[in-house]
Amino acid sequence: MFPEWVIQADRDVPTGLQFHTLRTMPASIFSALLPIHVPQVRTILRSWFARDPALVIDATAHVGVDTLNWRYLFPTSPIWAYETDEATCQALSSNVSGKDIDVRHDTCLHLTLPPTEDVVTSIVHRARTVLYVDPPWGPSYAQQASVPLRLDGHDAFDWATSYLDKGVTDVVIKVPFNVQAWEGPYTVSKATVYQPSGRVAYGLWRIQSV
Repeated sequence: MFPEWVIQADRDVPTGLQFHTLRTMPASIFSALLPIHVPQVRTILRSWFARDPALVIDATAHVGVDTLNWRYLFPTSPIWAYETDEATCQALSSNVSGKDIDVRHDTCLHLTLPPTEDVVTSIVHRARTVLYVDPPWGPSYAQQASVPLRLDGHDAFDWATSYLDKGVTDVVIKVPFNVQAWEGPYTVSKATVYQPSGRVAYGLWRIQSV
């Protein structure tokens, strides 16, 4: 379970995600959306997506808190949730049970560059497909001058944006405050999520083809 302060925060300002019922893993306090950030994240995502996407792919689902938030925001969107670790995937499956979410115990769309044809075929005919990615930042990210984002050896930005040429219309990526500079031939919208103290918690970037 989440620590009591997380559960209490959800009681104080209910998110509808029922944090007190969710199964967790040791890394969940660092890898999952927290209730203190949910209202800001929802405001950002609603400003970017006025209609329910035709498909949401949570490529780094962990135990499914972000996945459940996407479902809360976009009740009619098909959602695929990917998780590589077997025990974490079991927690994910339990947490999203009954929410019409397709859980896939797999390596984030196979993590290939460029995307494999079988993956491309499954998404190419779906307009308004959103790929959500929350790459690991590392335990000491806050002490670094800048943090490169990697997924299984790939540059996370290069991997995620490779899908923009293959049918995905939007990439949403969660980044630390000190993310390493990145540029590409894309349109990038940036938003900031804050701690209750006013300190920056992290950023959300929306990346689209020009």
